[in-house]
Order: sequence, then C-alpha cells, then structure tokens
Amino acid sequence: MFDQLFFRSDALTRQLSAPLVDERRQYLTQCAAQGMSRRTLRMKARLLLSITEYLRLAARPDDTISLPEMHLWWKNLRRARLRLLRRGQANLRRAHAQRLHSGDPRRSDEPLPRARE
Repeated sequence: MFDQLFFRSDALTRQLSAPLVDERRQYLTQCAAQGMSRRTLRMKARLLLSITEYLRLAARPDDTISLPEMHLWWKNLRRARLRLLRRGQANLRRAHAQRLHSGDPRRSDEPLPRARE
C-alpha cells in the first residue's frame, strides 16, 4: 500500500520504518476499499505517521494509549490549526484595510473579512 502512495524513497522509508506499519497499512487498505482518493490516503498516512511519532510509539510498543493522552493530542492539534487560521485571517484583514486606505478601486465595495471561531 505505501509503495502505491509514496514514490520518493525517503518518504517511503519513513513510512515503512515507523511503528505499527502493519496496522497503518491495514487501515489504509480498508480506506482504499471504501473508495477514498489517493490524495486522501496520502494525507491519512502522513497523519497516522505524525500520531505515532507524537505519541512515541516506537519507544513503547506494548503500551496502550490512554484516552486523556489522545484527547490532549487532538486538543493541541486543534489549537494549532485555529492559531494558523486566525493568523491568516488577520493578514487578509490587514491587506484589505490597506487596499481600502490606498484608494485601490478593486474590491473596495467588498466587506471586511470576519474572524471565525
């Protein structure tokens, strides 16, 4: 499965040398059987690799992951995504305000972007 998703040798090596390679392969095969695109499968493979690295599964192959530990990981991931989203929206708002103040006629009637939460 991994050799169908990753063509660069360093990416393929990284996927194959990480812990839980058989379990990750089974999951991706199941996702492929459901009709998921190659792009989605690559994204899932990278995400699974990130999770195994973050939880340091290579250092503790026989341990189970506690629910609070998984919750903390997802919470931190969500915070990081929101931080990036807000930073991007702030940059858009700043650029829009600069266009309005500079007299740029393009999109001067466009409303100011609002931050999502």
